[in-house]
Amino acid sequence: MPDRVSVYVRVAPRDESRRHRAICKVINTDSILLSSNPKRQTTFIRSSFENKEEKIFKFDKCFDEGFGKINSQSEFYKGSINHFVKDALNGYNCCILAYGQTGSGKTYTMMGESKNDTRGVIPRFCEDLFHEIESIKIKDSSDLSQRSEYKVVCSIFEIYNEQIIDLLEMNEVQSCSKYRVRENRDRSMYIENITEIEVSNIDQMIKCVKMGFRNRTTRSTNMNVNSSRSHAIVSITIKRTDIDLNTNSSIISDSICRFVDLAGSERSTATQNCHNDRLKEGNSINKSLSTLRRVLTSLKKREELKYNSNSNSSAHNIVVPFRESLLTWILKDNLGGNSKTCIIACISPTNFEESASTLRYADIAQTIKTNSIINTYSNTTLLDNLQKQLRIMEIEVNKLQKDQNSSLELQYILNNLKLENKFLEKNFINRANLSSEMRKLLIDSEIKKFQLMKVILAIEIKLKDPKKIDAKLIGRLEQLKLNDAKLYNNFVLNKDKFEATVDIYK
Repeated sequence: MPDRVSVYVRVAPRDESRRHRAICKVINTDSILLSSNPKRQTTFIRSSFENKEEKIFKFDKCFDEGFGKINSQSEFYKGSINHFVKDALNGYNCCILAYGQTGSGKTYTMMGESKNDTRGVIPRFCEDLFHEIESIKIKDSSDLSQRSEYKVVCSIFEIYNEQIIDLLEMNEVQSCSKYRVRENRDRSMYIENITEIEVSNIDQMIKCVKMGFRNRTTRSTNMNVNSSRSHAIVSITIKRTDIDLNTNSSIISDSICRFVDLAGSERSTATQNCHNDRLKEGNSINKSLSTLRRVLTSLKKREELKYNSNSNSSAHNIVVPFRESLLTWILKDNLGGNSKTCIIACISPTNFEESASTLRYADIAQTIKTNSIINTYSNTTLLDNLQKQLRIMEIEVNKLQKDQNSSLELQYILNNLKLENKFLEKNFINRANLSSEMRKLLIDSEIKKFQLMKVILAIEIKLKDPKKIDAKLIGRLEQLKLNDAKLYNNFVLNKDKFEATVDIYK
């Protein structure tokens, strides 16, 4: 069943000196008023936001932490995020993403402070996760028919200047080239060679998260003294195995929970007097956030065309630019695939342009639908899949063996052809030599034949006058008999012709 991306808005607190400059006001639990003129803040809304001073946005829930009305971290977590714990344990992929301008309270919302009452979303989620695991184990201890086992693995990394940096890596000098984004067979994304730490209790998890955020890249800018200069992503993988002790069968569910603390968007004019490194960081941040906004816009357009009966084919022609940024490529499955996704839109109450931009894209995000499914399979299914893969491999091995046998036969035929070719070449050379000898013999024969014809012609002349046949001619015939018996025999065979000629002349 398609799930809609849920959006929760949180307005950052402001001091008393700026209370009259607030441009955002929560007017209901699910509505927020944005006004370009705080002094005329009313609920009267004109037709077009571009030509008006006020607009109301509706979301899943809005939290105002303005002057005189402070909502605690606990209240925000219980009203927005805590239900994701059971979803994760049931096998759903989850993603909680904090979005907003720099200084709007994103990191405070996600991590908070070390005090108990100011802990953020990530520490509270981890606490509820392990509390829920412990309660399930206690429940299973009284049930002799089944048992549940859990494995929790944590990895933390940041995207800094479009490069992945492992925040759990102990070495100060890292090779960013070894961390690559890969795609599984189910089209889910993972980071190759990233450090993964298995944790078994809440203390280990909190220690791991704090170490990761302590290594995160932060700098001081004109807009924020402690500004995050990278996108930090905490990935928690949960593997649950439910074992049926009666049948010795098991059901395995895998889920990945991602907590994304985005770097704040900032205009170049606000950081133009900063160091060149800050400008480079700001350009990289704005590029990835711009790509994220274009991805959200493309997904919204695709959803609109999908449900338009006249444009079903056009929806598949829309290209979503996931690959144009490392951030959107990693979050591909969370933004438009198999995931339950939540966006926390953090609003600064004193910056109209940035607040309007954040609310506008949050409004786009809540129209996007994802297809979250339970990532579960049984050990029998796993065995069937392994057997199927084994059969496929056997077929491939047999094919390779056949190919190998065929190649051996071809090699044998080729060797025979080579031997036959050598024999033919040798025979050809012998024939060539023989033909040259034959040509020589033919030439000699033609010469001797010519000589014999001359002799015969002379004899014919002599035979015309028998008186002229003298001993000299007979001597030449005798010499011919000695030199070439074959020609002489030929002459003897045709002797009758010569005698007939003699008789005629007589």
